[in-house]
Amino acid sequence: MNLNRLATRISIRLLTGLIILLASCSPVWGEELPRGSYGIKTSSMVSPANAQNAVLAGKYLNDTVVEAGEIFSYNQTVGQRTEQRGFIAGLISSRSKQAVYSIGGGVCTTASILHQAVKAAGLEVIERHNHVSPTSYLPQGEDAAIWYGVEDYRFRNNLENPIRINAEVIDDVLTISIAELKPDYREKPEAVVTINGQTLNNCPAILVGNTLMIPVREIVQVLGGEIYWDQETRQVFIKHQLSFIKLEISEDTAIINEEPVMLESKVWLWKGRTIIPVSFLARAFDAAVEIESSSQLSIIINSNNSETESQTVDSAALPFYQRSVLEKAKALEPISTAVKYMEPFFGGGTSW
Repeated sequence: MNLNRLATRISIRLLTGLIILLASCSPVWGEELPRGSYGIKTSSMVSPANAQNAVLAGKYLNDTVVEAGEIFSYNQTVGQRTEQRGFIAGLISSRSKQAVYSIGGGVCTTASILHQAVKAAGLEVIERHNHVSPTSYLPQGEDAAIWYGVEDYRFRNNLENPIRINAEVIDDVLTISIAELKPDYREKPEAVVTINGQTLNNCPAILVGNTLMIPVREIVQVLGGEIYWDQETRQVFIKHQLSFIKLEISEDTAIINEEPVMLESKVWLWKGRTIIPVSFLARAFDAAVEIESSSQLSIIINSNNSETESQTVDSAALPFYQRSVLEKAKALEPISTAVKYMEPFFGGGTSW
């Protein structure tokens, strides 16, 4: 959607079919921020076979994107070490006085390099194991032993944005680097957002790639809904009349009354605020949404039931899936009373 060329009002509802088709497009990254890296010379590894396996494991790791909040598994990403997948017999760590070989020996070196990059990036290590005997490339406690199906190396991406793992060999050094992927955020400061005739003063419009997005909290509050945030799962729960909506950071699917709904873009954190595609408002809140762009960008939202007062819901009378969402939401602190209007929310440094 090229906003600069829009000269007439466009109904979001008329574009729903097109939006669904575009939803699978890759996100547009505005900046790759280096977070950490580490490398070990392949010529210093215990054998050429180990070096070959380590480099192959790096190829399986390369270009892996880990979403915000997602837990990365080395074994799941690299996969099983078999001859069919290119791995060969290499030396492995053991207590035996004799050399012990196994298919894939050397992939622990790659895992250990990754561990050092993860530490440098400030990510949360979930699972790591020492080798049974000291390694030649890192002190015990700084290494990462891997045994498919038994011992894994896992970490959580605790940043607000996705990360990308890059692995490459340059000048005999197998290097793994981690970069934070920041979406292509472009704020539209001239935008005016109006809901049922009320102009919002603190509701910026943001372009993420080609998707127009706005903060969800302000919209929900003005429309008379309730909104809750679960810091642990990075999920947003919304109750609007008889609709129960669940959103999750870095996910492009929303759940409305147990029904999955594809979004035009993933849900993002922007300056500590959860932003959603404008196009989702029509489906989520039964609202007519229009965009005007001539000399000034305007987003006009009119609720089809704006005159309807908030309904009191008896949770016992609800279907099971709605009861479970409502009960979970009630256990969380409502955002409307947790923070002031202009303070950060949705993971923006708050303690709840």
